[in-house]
Amino acid sequence: MQTLVVTCSVIIPVYNSEKYLEMTIKSVIVQTYADIEIVIIDDCSTDSSYDVIKKWGAADSRIRILRNEKKLGVAETRNKGIETALGEYIALLDSDDIWLPEKLEKQISFMEEKCCSLSYCSYDLINSTDNIFGEPFLVPKMANLSALLKNNFLSCSTIIVRREFFLNHLFSSEYYHEDYVVWLSMLKECKIVYGINEVLAKYRVMKGTRSANKIKSAKERWKIYRDLLKMNVFVSIYFFAFYVYKSLKKYKKIN
Repeated sequence: MQTLVVTCSVIIPVYNSEKYLEMTIKSVIVQTYADIEIVIIDDCSTDSSYDVIKKWGAADSRIRILRNEKKLGVAETRNKGIETALGEYIALLDSDDIWLPEKLEKQISFMEEKCCSLSYCSYDLINSTDNIFGEPFLVPKMANLSALLKNNFLSCSTIIVRREFFLNHLFSSEYYHEDYVVWLSMLKECKIVYGINEVLAKYRVMKGTRSANKIKSAKERWKIYRDLLKMNVFVSIYFFAFYVYKSLKKYKKIN
């Protein structure tokens, strides 16, 4: 029996994603970078998501299926995948987002060239019918903590992180923006991160989703500035102004 070679572990947390999950999994299977495992973790879905996962698990030996005994939420589910991953690299993918075929190949090669612990890429915004709207979200080629405080250009479905580095910066369900809190923690340690200014993913935004709930998102962003980072009011207002401007610009076409 041939041993599976794993350089990169793709972590896909799933909860009631039956409508888009198949498309998401397909976008990983057709990657030009083949030395991967695909860790799909079902967080007690109540729709047919788990049936979709089992179908694709039977079709591709690189897929490893986990199922939570109780609902853990996205933060703990991602952590479970990271902790059980076999690859040197960890790539996250949300269960309704899509990768372009050369995403992993280009990004891992880029990380080897830069000798960096974290990388990210540009992406398109898509709606519930898979249509692109607005302009592509083009990321900076290099950034530090101050840049991330002004604009969260890191999306879960675009990042790749070295596993050993990720294990020191796991997700916490304490904050609504659990991913942003992790990126801030990582930037405090590695100081500089690098991005590919090329669209290699499609990020889905829909009405009623967490990413589209701008009022709650704004309140929680303020909480991060004040409670987590212990910024004073004036510094918080400074960075919050950037957040509001970037959010309005990014999501103005959702409605």
